[in-house]
Amino acid sequence: MLERAEALGQIGHWTWDLATDHVFWSDEVYRIHGLDHTNEAKRGDPIDYYHDEDRDDFRKFLGEAKRTGAETEFELRVVDLNGAVHHVMTKAYGNRDADGGLVEIYGVFQDMTGIKEAEAGLRRAKEEAEFASRAKTGFLANMSHELRTPLNAIIGFSEMMSHELQGELPKVYKHYASDIVDSGKHLLSIINDILDIAKIEGGSIAIDEGWHDVGEIVDATMPLVSQAALANRTDIIIAMPDGLPKLNCDDLRMKQILLNLLSNGVKFAPGGKVIVSAEHDGAVIRIQVEDDGIGMRQADLELALTPFGRIDESHLTRGFQGNGLGLPLAKILTELQAGTLRIESVAGQGTRVVLEFPADAARDPAQGELV
Repeated sequence: MLERAEALGQIGHWTWDLATDHVFWSDEVYRIHGLDHTNEAKRGDPIDYYHDEDRDDFRKFLGEAKRTGAETEFELRVVDLNGAVHHVMTKAYGNRDADGGLVEIYGVFQDMTGIKEAEAGLRRAKEEAEFASRAKTGFLANMSHELRTPLNAIIGFSEMMSHELQGELPKVYKHYASDIVDSGKHLLSIINDILDIAKIEGGSIAIDEGWHDVGEIVDATMPLVSQAALANRTDIIIAMPDGLPKLNCDDLRMKQILLNLLSNGVKFAPGGKVIVSAEHDGAVIRIQVEDDGIGMRQADLELALTPFGRIDESHLTRGFQGNGLGLPLAKILTELQAGTLRIESVAGQGTRVVLEFPADAARDPAQGELV
């Protein structure tokens, strides 16, 4: 049973009788050296099996074990008869007689080759993943530049055409120009979101924190969604309390978060309303964006927070334009600012997205102190 256990664990044992200088190896120690009991005569001096670079240190290890009898540990490389290299960990212990004299050294020999290879494989995989992530981020950054430059020109010229700055256009062409503007801006938004996701995955996105008024951030976001709200006949209601503490955040990223949430609310609540509110309860600053639109099923909430995870199979979302990046990006950007994002939704009734930031990220606007 011991032999089977040693073979399964790839751990053998050995004993060095100091009186006779005889060294006993268990079967597993023989296997690690590429030997068995039938060719024991080939064993010779065990030091011959060890890597040239490890021999002197192993001699010191044995000498220390013989001198003190204290528990010692050493890692070395065994080169067996077939030339295969085994990474081995050995431990040594001392046995003493009744008078306290050291009579033998015994220990274990563990083949760590599989573990070392697994660790090396993990390191390689991590390095390759990091390289791939950097390459992807670099590629997307370059591609986004190459795409945005002509796209901005398309948007600019089509806006000129839709506003008839160079003369009157036939009605149908004016309509086409307006569609080009809308499609171009939508594509530009997708490109920017994809680039942000790539930067976050590559660890290259920076958060520039400062003390900012939440109400001012919300107000600054309104013009960016007002046109869509008007076209969708969606009312946006701002319900911000007086005296709300300032928030330690990146105001640009907070505007991006709120823009994504408000755009979703407007899109999925045609003819309805979107309410933006905030509160401070002493523990957290809580910002909420709530709509009375189509809502989501509980089973769809996790998918909604996954990049590109549009809920296309639902009849509720069919026909709504989107790339599935708004909510995931808002969640990631919130977490980068020490906050949390959660969604509460009921299909057919509406959705509430709640952002919460810890109290130590809040400052009293009157006293200028943390609250």
